[in-house]
Amino acid sequence: MTPPKIAAGVAFDPEVLEYLRRVCTEFQRDRSFVINAIIRNYAQQQQARPRKRERAIPF
Repeated sequence: MTPPKIAAGVAFDPEVLEYLRRVCTEFQRDRSFVINAIIRNYAQQQQARPRKRERAIPF
């Protein structure tokens, strides 16, 4: 049985939202599917790399 999905509110920068809309249109998928696919792909790439200490993000 598939675990239930959990809704999460996210605020996007305008250019990120525009890109997300283009990807959704191109692949004919909804926003949730595309965001989950992007994050899964990123997580798989990170697991394949050796772990290293992360640098702080300058704001």
